[in-house]
Order: sequence, then structure tokens, then C-alpha cells
Amino acid sequence: MVRCAQCSHTWHQTPPPGTFPLAAEPELRPQSPPPAPERAAAEAPAIGGERSEERIQLPAVPRRRGSSWVAIGWIVLLLALAGGAAVGVWWRDDIVRRWPAANLIYGKLGLAVAQPHDVLKLEATPRFDEDSQRLIIEGTVTNISTTAQAVPKLKVELKDDRQQVVDSWTFSVSTERLLPGATVSFTTTKPRNPAAKNMAVDFAGPSD
Repeated sequence: MVRCAQCSHTWHQTPPPGTFPLAAEPELRPQSPPPAPERAAAEAPAIGGERSEERIQLPAVPRRRGSSWVAIGWIVLLLALAGGAAVGVWWRDDIVRRWPAANLIYGKLGLAVAQPHDVLKLEATPRFDEDSQRLIIEGTVTNISTTAQAVPKLKVELKDDRQQVVDSWTFSVSTERLLPGATVSFTTTKPRNPAAKNMAVDFAGPSD
């Protein structure tokens, strides 16, 4: 169809031969069936022109929820051990007083507790009162250390000729701590025991 540029009249105009050659018809070829999904995936080239390789996708390892509780348990255990060690060092005097064998363990750690004979000097003298028929024991305890010391109880043992104990008792000297270089006196009495021939005065143990 051709249109006039002046009057807009249209008409059919046959084009000259050979002006618009016919397009060649496309050659019909039998279509090949599409490849199977597995094969297509295997033959598809990877990014970058390399052939993709088959990979095995491993399942994700689940996170163990109990691992955090185990860590908390270890922390609590370490804190308990540290607290026990601190208590054992802070109260070692009382522990050794109740359990003397523990001082061997403290000694290996360089924390041995000084025994009464190491820090206190004990002196005792007996005499017999004929009028009252009583044994009178007098003496002193002196702090020979450089720190204040608690004065433990004293224990008296009366023994016969065969060194068998025929009588014994304990008594307190002072409830206050003895300052360095200070001395405290004591006196204790007991009715006469005819079997007693010897006397021994010493610091009382934890079981006395």
C-alpha cells in the first residue's frame, strides 16, 4: 500500500521484481528429546567454563546443647576447689588444733602451723601443802614469738613408780591472746594421791 504525501490517497502498488527477495525457509530437522535431569545436570558447564563435579552434601552437625552445662560445671568445680583451699589456709590453725596430722600436709606446702612449744615457753613447779593435803602446781606461760598467740589449755598427769598415769586433768590459763614477750601465771591444785610419785605438765591436745 502506498500513500500520497500531498493528498493522503492510498493505493496498491506492485513492487518491481527482485526488490524484496523471499526469505529462505528454515530447514526442518528432527528435534532430539530433552536430556534427563541427571544427565543435564552432569553435562552443564560450571561457571568459568569448567565442568562441574559431583559433590556430596553432608548433613550439618547439630550443636550439642549440653556442652555449655559441662563448661559451667567445670567452672563451679574450680571455684569450689579455690574456695576450699582458701578456707584451709585461713583456718589452718584451728584445723591443726583439731587434727594435728594435717600439719604434715601444711608443712610440705610451706604453711606449717607453729606448735605451742615453738611459740610458748611453759614453766611449772609443784609443791605439796601439808595442812590441806593438796598438790599445788604453779607456773608461767611466756610468748617467745613475734606475734600474739592464743594460750591453749594445760594438762597435768600424775604417774606412779611404773610411769602409769594415776590421775590427770586439764585447766585454762587465759582466754586472751598473749602479746609478744608477755607472760601469764597459773595455779592449779588437786587433792593428794598417795600413788602419785611423778608429775608432768604440758599443753593439752585437741582431744583433751
